[in-house]
Amino acid sequence: MNRKTLWSIHILITFLLTFAVAFAAWHIKISYDESLSYYVLKTNDVKRMLGLANTHWLNSFFMKLSMLTVGDSVFAFRIASIIAFPFYATGLFKLSLLLKNHWLALACYALLIFNPYTIRFFSLARGYGMAMAFQAWLLYYLIIILKNEKPVQAWYKICLLCALILLANLSYLYTVFGVFGLFLLQMITRQKNYQWNTNIRKIITLFILIIVSASGALMICRYAGDLWFGGQNFVASIFGSFWHHYTYYGTDIQALRPILSMLTLVLIGISSGYFIYHFWRTKRFTTGAILTVIVLAIFGLNIFFHYAFDTPYLLKRTTLQWWTPVIVLTFFCIENLKLFSKFLIKLNLNQQQIFSAFFSLTFSFFIMLHFSYQYYANYENRIERHRYDVQIYDDLYYKKANNVGMSRHFCTPLKNYYQFIEPRYLQLSFDFIYEIRLADCNNEKVWSKVALYDYLVISEPQTITCMKQRNINFEIIKTYGKHHIIHLLGK
Repeated sequence: MNRKTLWSIHILITFLLTFAVAFAAWHIKISYDESLSYYVLKTNDVKRMLGLANTHWLNSFFMKLSMLTVGDSVFAFRIASIIAFPFYATGLFKLSLLLKNHWLALACYALLIFNPYTIRFFSLARGYGMAMAFQAWLLYYLIIILKNEKPVQAWYKICLLCALILLANLSYLYTVFGVFGLFLLQMITRQKNYQWNTNIRKIITLFILIIVSASGALMICRYAGDLWFGGQNFVASIFGSFWHHYTYYGTDIQALRPILSMLTLVLIGISSGYFIYHFWRTKRFTTGAILTVIVLAIFGLNIFFHYAFDTPYLLKRTTLQWWTPVIVLTFFCIENLKLFSKFLIKLNLNQQQIFSAFFSLTFSFFIMLHFSYQYYANYENRIERHRYDVQIYDDLYYKKANNVGMSRHFCTPLKNYYQFIEPRYLQLSFDFIYEIRLADCNNEKVWSKVALYDYLVISEPQTITCMKQRNINFEIIKTYGKHHIIHLLGK
């Protein structure tokens, strides 16, 4: 397969997936985190914005710009993330093309791009999509600069990408540390064009300023008590939570997550070990060596900060940053160890081409098939989760309901977004309840608070079961799918 054909495939895939992302962004109502970002921007609460880990600065800038120009449209908030997707897809494609075997490059690209978990963030007004796009290009330019021994001035572009990636999402600080480590390693090994001079000092200063600024922002969040999101188990948090969202959405197969997690660790260990050994012998920066430093920085610093500063491990959406470097690293290891070609060694040239094409196209087809099922299931779940929000708020308004207890799913978007765009909702008197805690029928502290409300808006069947067990007099006055408005009688 030639490069022109590969580019044609990439353009077609990018067009179709960008349409899918934009379609989801148009139809899905505002999410919990988006509404929180909207609230601090709408109220110009700079102090809270600084201490909020939910604040992704580049996304906040585009959201505010959208609010000032086109109003409070949720789709308009998400345009920056949608636009980031074609750049992300092209960055992944150019990374894949660094592989010499074009059939292997196609398989790598398919695995990278057809990820139902990563793509969902391009239809949200959050910083994760933009950060992944910047990371793809950062890795590409790193490889080009280091492998081809470009002059040190080329690192100014890398510094800019590092700054942008952190403005998009501060959790990518681990990746930036890895990039800075590569620059220092380039100096230590005294590669061509890297003798100590003014440009070297400027670049080191830039890296320090970028890292210190991002670290300072994270410290402010921690001081404000908002840097709590994460896990306490390395493998389960970083790998398990990622694969949980990648595989079989809504029908999680428990045995699959630990298997995929351990397989990922094994692949990282083999790939990293091979490229570290190769670098030790040659003192040359290959693509594999560059990616190995980035990957080890992400995981090694995660462990270090966890034990040194009690920082939680990456979890769920913050784990997205390992996907691209680990997958590309694995494919370069397959190519360098000639694992792919060993299957073909007994075949003639024509048979090798046929087998390579069959393997790559079959692999890509099944990855695409899995993606199609998962992306649709995820889309349906997100639609269903917010399908009845406005209808519920309207019904509560027309019933003149007061003293309403709502689970977070309903309460937060209402408080942070809908009360701004629909002033009539300001008449609703409501409070936040932790419905997950109501699952414990004997939790007196939580259930005593329920007695203060006249109405409940809930979505968990266990809550109704507990109400019956506790002999609470109530009636379900309206049902929306699995959601209910409940009137507590005798109030």
